[in-house]
Amino acid sequence: LRFMFLTKVWEGLPNEEQRLQLLLACSKDLLFSNAQVKKLSEITHFLVHEVIRCLFSSVEGKTSRLLLCSQVARGRSEAEATAMLNTLARDVSSTLWLHEDNPTGHYRLDLSSPTHFGAAERLMLANAWQVQCARAENYCDTSQKGNYCFWRNETYNDVAFTCGPDWILPDRGVLELDYASNLLPPALAQGMEDTRAQAVADAFAQSGIQDMRKVRALKFLSTRFWITASQMRSWLILLPTWEAREELLVVLWKRVVDYTNVVDRSLFYNPKFFREGDRAHLFHRLGHLNLLNPLKIEDIVKYRLQLGPQEILWEQRRVVFAIALISSREHSAPDATFDDKVSKKEFVIPATWEKGVPTDLVGYLQVSYRSDHGRPEQSGHRKEICQQFVGWPLVIDGEESRKR
Repeated sequence: LRFMFLTKVWEGLPNEEQRLQLLLACSKDLLFSNAQVKKLSEITHFLVHEVIRCLFSSVEGKTSRLLLCSQVARGRSEAEATAMLNTLARDVSSTLWLHEDNPTGHYRLDLSSPTHFGAAERLMLANAWQVQCARAENYCDTSQKGNYCFWRNETYNDVAFTCGPDWILPDRGVLELDYASNLLPPALAQGMEDTRAQAVADAFAQSGIQDMRKVRALKFLSTRFWITASQMRSWLILLPTWEAREELLVVLWKRVVDYTNVVDRSLFYNPKFFREGDRAHLFHRLGHLNLLNPLKIEDIVKYRLQLGPQEILWEQRRVVFAIALISSREHSAPDATFDDKVSKKEFVIPATWEKGVPTDLVGYLQVSYRSDHGRPEQSGHRKEICQQFVGWPLVIDGEESRKR
């Protein structure tokens, strides 16, 4: 009944401009079915592109949204249809390629665009749901600012802010952020069969499309499979560009079942895959805590961490806290230097830091660690620190306790 009223209003509007205003208003307040959007596009076929562009995010379900795209090709030659489909794909890409079950990635959204606004709403909903679940279950907090938020580096019109429950999404302006989920694979998850992983590798090697498009296609399908660190390495080596490798790690890092083998010398710290600048960028996008591996902390060539009282440095203080705990438990001193912008000197991490890192120390700490114990990754205290700081499971006598 309500849609019938809307169609009457739509048919009665005298010009294209007023119809576009109605579309923009509906796009942020109403939900439509696939059939309803098709009906509106058929009433004014010359506006089919604008109808689908504006209401694309208002249709629930990826399949229903994808089926809408066929509307722009109706009654057109193959060349015209291809051109219009390519244009529509660009216009709705922010929603088309957003996967709510794997939202990790970088986003720059123009909130005056209906599809960008819809993507921002979905990211807010995904974050709010995960934050409440994390707090309710007392999950390990690996956020940037110690607030359980999965948004990082968020800015609005290039001004930094902190996303929280009281923040209201504006209807215009530019929102930019990195989303970094911390959900781990289920305990019984298994990587795909090696034959299938090799088939993906073969498709990578034989396809002539751009590397970033290959990665985007994998993200679209990523919730349907799990992989091993070895399989990820075999895919990374087939991507010739550093940018594509970085994006592949971002997209799939939480789809790796043996995740303790990601942040080590064989993958993350392997210069064949990532340069020092690439790793710095990944720390910025995914977070220092999310890329901390207490089991293999010796694999860190040199950790550079900024200390200070700012809220945004919370996670870096936590990393130093974890290193101090490991050092105390193993009676080994990290090699460290401290730069306060006045001088750079050798630094001894105080024993008191195993209870927390002070916020009044301002500067940059460079630290590397080497244990005097054989196979420290097998030690019980390392596993306890993993559970405490990054939420990895603690396995004792075959029983798994998961804090994430």
